Amino acid sequence: MMLPEHKERIISLGKLILNPPRTRPILDEQESDEIMRVLMESLGLRILAEFKMFHEFEDCSAIGVVERVDPYSRRFIIDGEWFKVNDIIGASIVGA
Repeated sequence: MMLPEHKERIISLGKLILNPPRTRPILDEQESDEIMRVLMESLGLRILAEFKMFHEFEDCSAIGVVERVDPYSRRFIIDGEWFKVNDIIGASIVGA
């Protein structure tokens, strides 16, 4: 006899085996500078930008115009949603 909790745990472990979590890439100085340039350009010039965000299991991106940057908590806001600057792994200006 198997309890529902055990069944759920077996299924979740199976998913982890088939789709293991990714590791956070280490960005070099040039990539970090490019990310900050795109972030500030989108904020200052109100230009549409795409930020590729790190997630352990899927490809994520935030697309929009940066509305505000909080340098103390290292976060930025697009369309009313906060994102961490440390989670950005790539950035580009849309249409450039």
